[in-house]
Amino acid sequence: MTREKMTQMLSETICVTTGEAQAALEASGWKILDAADRLRRERARAAKAEREQARRARTFSIGSAVRALIARFPREDGEARPEGASMSELQPDVLAPLMLMPAVYACR
Repeated sequence: MTREKMTQMLSETICVTTGEAQAALEASGWKILDAADRLRRERARAAKAEREQARRARTFSIGSAVRALIARFPREDGEARPEGASMSELQPDVLAPLMLMPAVYACR
């Protein structure tokens, strides 16, 4: 079988581009089964990395949520708060509801 046909067949069978199929074939010494296995492992590795990244993005951090809330309230002089603002900079009337929020969610 010619190299072009092998590349086309692997590309259509595994659903990858012809460039990816050709690179896998070249890396495996033009052995089609080894190339298919290589592509399958690369696809599984990429899917695992994607799932891990999505899991990290879904992870909720109380600290980051509080910092985002703090940034929404302007300072006394009307200027915006810096990204790393601390809770000690907030006025008591703003701070009290923020401190009660976790307790409200814990009761549900």
